[in-house]
Amino acid sequence: MTAPAVCPTCGSQSPLENPLWANCRNPLGALDPAFAAFVALQAMSTVPMSAPSAGALAGPRPERNRTALVIIVIVIAAVLAAGTVILGLYVFGTFPPRSTYAATVHVDSTDTPCIYRGQSPTNVYWLVATVSVNNTGDGLLSPTRSDWSLESTAGNLIAQPVSQFYTPPMVPPGQVRILTLVFDMGSTFGGSAKVILTLPNGNGTAGAVSVPQWSIGISFGRTGDATNWSLIFTTVPPCLTTTETQLTINNGGGATSLAPTALSSLSYGTNHAAYVEYSPGGLVHVGDRLLISTSTYPSGYSYTISDGSANLAQGTFA
Repeated sequence: MTAPAVCPTCGSQSPLENPLWANCRNPLGALDPAFAAFVALQAMSTVPMSAPSAGALAGPRPERNRTALVIIVIVIAAVLAAGTVILGLYVFGTFPPRSTYAATVHVDSTDTPCIYRGQSPTNVYWLVATVSVNNTGDGLLSPTRSDWSLESTAGNLIAQPVSQFYTPPMVPPGQVRILTLVFDMGSTFGGSAKVILTLPNGNGTAGAVSVPQWSIGISFGRTGDATNWSLIFTTVPPCLTTTETQLTINNGGGATSLAPTALSSLSYGTNHAAYVEYSPGGLVHVGDRLLISTSTYPSGYSYTISDGSANLAQGTFA
């Protein structure tokens, strides 16, 4: 081992041997790395590097420098130890594995009320879906409202659950939770759709659902005495009222024979057409029917049922 360098100016082998080392201008640090380290520590110290007092000349006082050095060494050792532990965990694979997120979604049932928990929708009707979530991964699932969406089969967004009726579920691994999703629906979409849950890893899982078509299905025929056309409603949109639903009849040439008239206002004596409700109450229901005079509106005439903005049913008397 090489003997420590001796300062030709002050004769010290290390800064601790000479209380005047701070005033020594010989570049001993270039010869002794230990000396350089002490000089660097002294430069960073909060103690100004000024001429020593008379008390300092009486003898060295290295305690503060030694304490700072010990603290620095401890910190460096702790950092190195932590780095070694982390590296070992990565090398030997002892880190706990990340959670894997997987689930299945099933739409158990749907309802389309006009009022839900005392509240009316902003659009036309509520779509209330009862959904089962089966957590097939090993991570806890707690989806927020924004993790859910109602989309068409083509992937177009229809709606997201409304906030006032949403409660985030907690679904532990291997368990199933049932929750209710409530969507505020308009009249622009009807048909096959899917309720989608986006998982924390970005993957999506979906359950199929059918959204009511915005149309009226008609069973067409004549009454037994052949005096009236009979139009029985087989399917109807949700929350459609008899006041907003209108009947229009045109003759064979396209001219208007019956101007648009609300179903609730039809009078057989005046319009030669009547609306017969299967379930009275102001809403259009399956089983309701129209009776229209065959003599006033003979074969070749056509009818249109609309809600004022969209045609719900059309046909020709024959």
